[in-house]
Amino acid sequence: MATIRDIAKRAGVSIGAVSRILNDDPTLSVQAETRERVLRTAAELDYKRPLRHDKTKRRLTIALIMAHSRQQEMTDPYFMSIREGIERQAEKSGFTIGCSFRGLGSLTLKESSRVAQDTDGIVVIGYVDAREIHTLFPKVDNVVFVDYQPDFAGYDAVVADLEHATVNAVDYLVNRGNRKIGFLGGPKRQVSLEGRNDRVESVEERAHAFQHHMKELDLYDESLFYLLSDWGSDFGYQAMKDILQSGRHLPDAFLVASDMLAMGVLKALGEQGIQVPEQMQVLSFNDMQGAAFLHPSLTSVHIYAREMGIQAVKLLYERIHSSRDYPVSLTLPTQLMIRESTGGESNTVYSRMHI
Repeated sequence: MATIRDIAKRAGVSIGAVSRILNDDPTLSVQAETRERVLRTAAELDYKRPLRHDKTKRRLTIALIMAHSRQQEMTDPYFMSIREGIERQAEKSGFTIGCSFRGLGSLTLKESSRVAQDTDGIVVIGYVDAREIHTLFPKVDNVVFVDYQPDFAGYDAVVADLEHATVNAVDYLVNRGNRKIGFLGGPKRQVSLEGRNDRVESVEERAHAFQHHMKELDLYDESLFYLLSDWGSDFGYQAMKDILQSGRHLPDAFLVASDMLAMGVLKALGEQGIQVPEQMQVLSFNDMQGAAFLHPSLTSVHIYAREMGIQAVKLLYERIHSSRDYPVSLTLPTQLMIRESTGGESNTVYSRMHI
């Protein structure tokens, strides 16, 4: 079946011009000869215009799909920040957020068919199976993932540069004289909206980057690498408490994969009289709003969570209103906010190399 790209190539005009001519865009200034050539080419190629809602008569509707539960969002400001960015930009872009679905077993094939009829695009937050999205919404082409880069071709994505952020964090700790560096992180589980039990688990980006870079530096110690079953502060607390009670020699520093885990870590260290940063340095990820007000204040990698949500909606808007038929991946940089937990002066900033 002919596409706008085929028409543009044969008619010798841009894809955007073809799209605006076929959609009778009144703001387009184009010669009559060009307009006639495009329409004639479309007829020759038997171009079938996709069925679309009249965008001039109503606000476009997007569905929001989240891998995390409502409880997880309430306890972890990272997820809340992403959603706030989505909602803010959706209002600016003229979108209405229709249905929202959260976590395991939140959507059925029958329900997705109903939702798809009134949905112009989908924003997916987190590690949701992209092939399942394609199965549930086969006719919805405008899909963007946030905080996860799917292997499945065709969908846009907005992610943070966690690999480089982890490398920079390790280098910072090493440059401060630390050689025995531990890692404490959480799981990476693929969520099935249809409720299947075959969750796919893989090594999370920060954990993988830590292992790889520490091995490059010939500093990796498997006994100091901990992966927990969840991301809550209580899991960080219990893990550090178990580490301290094990009697093993403590590392010089811990790289912790989220501020929520780090809050539990700091509490356990404080209860056992382990002074931070004098006896152990702690560096974390996310830079949540309260990180600067912990005691000691927490050195943390700032991830632009709200901006990720904003950029996701911008990508969705651009895809809906243009003829782009290829996926775009946007990777946002990070910043290391140096504070007391690593011995730095509070609120100084160490920026990573920008991409």
